[in-house]
Amino acid sequence: MEQPFNAVNGDFHDKLEALALEKKQCEVIYFNTGGRVVTWGRVESLYQSGEMEFLQMQSGLEIRLDNLIQVDGLLALPVC
Repeated sequence: MEQPFNAVNGDFHDKLEALALEKKQCEVIYFNTGGRVVTWGRVESLYQSGEMEFLQMQSGLEIRLDNLIQVDGLLALPVC
């Protein structure tokens, strides 16, 4: 069963959109069912599916925004 989606901080979301526009190569750290994962690649896009938002990497990897820990050195902050 999927966990409810928790929105990310607006400033962090804006920075993710900028990375996607730049198609920048960067380190992405996130949680998945196996624990903490570190990957490197190009941020391709952000998209929404239902109530959830995702970051898509050039490799095709899709990561829920609320599972992100850090992207390109930017910490994912909770919504205030």
